[in-house]
This record gives sequence, C-alpha cells and structure tokens, in this order.
Amino acid sequence: MEKPLFRLAYVLYSNTKLGMCYHKRQVKNARKRLPSGHSDVKPLIFNGLKIFPIPMLVDNYSYLVVATETGCGVVIDPSDPQAVQVRLVLNPTNIIINNHS
Repeated sequence: MEKPLFRLAYVLYSNTKLGMCYHKRQVKNARKRLPSGHSDVKPLIFNGLKIFPIPMLVDNYSYLVVATETGCGVVIDPSDPQAVQVRLVLNPTNIIINNHS
C-alpha cells in the first residue's frame, strides 16, 4: 500500500520548482563528493546492443544503449545530464525518463 506522505513528497519533488532546486543541489553535491562517479562499471554486449551503465548521483545509474549494427542509441533515465555528456560516444536518437509521475 502506498503511503500518502511519500506520495506528497514525491509529487513536490517531481512537479515543482522546489523539487527542481533540491534535485540540482543533490547533483551539485554528488559531483563534489564523487567527481568520477560512484562506481567503476564496464559496458555489456547483449543481443546486438552495447549497454553502458553511467553512475548517477550517489547510488543510481543511467544507461546508454547502442545498437552495435547501426550505431543508433538511447539514453535511459539521465538524472545528471553532465555525467551523461561526458560518456556520450554518439548523438542519441531518444532519451527515456522512466520515473516521473
């Protein structure tokens, strides 16, 4: 069962300027604490896709998924665009954000 207080906090975080300011502050603090990301990860090749995990903030990941045959790719859940840009090897055709209400 969903907790009402969590839902309220999530709506404030994801849909208001206050939430955006908080997010930007979290990104700034994470960049200071962990300038090269929180993990050292390696790409994975699976069914013709090359998947690059990109460490985000303190404990999350974004993913760059590239079709090895065509070179087309997508970025999934880029909560810190600067961290993604550093690792881009192409211009993605799509960006997928998966946690917005």
